[in-house]
Amino acid sequence: MIVFYAEDDDDDVTFFEIIVRELNLDIDLTRAKDGEELLNLLKTKVPDIIFLDINIPKKNGFKCFVEIRKNPRYNNVKLFLYSGSFFIGSVFEKRFLDFLKDYENVSYVRKSNSIHEMKKEIKNCLILALQKLV
Repeated sequence: MIVFYAEDDDDDVTFFEIIVRELNLDIDLTRAKDGEELLNLLKTKVPDIIFLDINIPKKNGFKCFVEIRKNPRYNNVKLFLYSGSFFIGSVFEKRFLDFLKDYENVSYVRKSNSIHEMKKEIKNCLILALQKLV
C-alpha cells in the first residue's frame, strides 16, 4: 500500500511513522513537507491513501484537496484530511465538513493533543482504508 503523508511538523511525522511500524503493515510511506511537494509527488505515482494536513505551507490542504479531486486520476485515492486545535470547533471547520459531504473517498480527522487518541485515530484510518482496498 502506498501512503503519502503531507505534514510539515517533524514530530508529527515521527509519531506517524512509529504507528505505521507498530501496525506491521506493508506500507510504502512518503512524506511531503508542503502542499506543492505533495502535488509534485502525485505526478510521479498514485498512492492508495493520502493523509493531508490542512495547515501546511506553500499550498494549504484545502487547495491541495481541491486540485486532487479535480483530477479523475486520483478518484480512487482515499484522502484523510486532518487539522489541529486552531481549526477545531470553528465556523471554518463546520463549513469544511459541509463542503466534504459532496465528495467520496474523503474523511476528516481531528488532530488530538492526546498521543493515545491520535494513535487510535491513525490506526482506524489505515484499517478503514485497507478494508476498502481489498
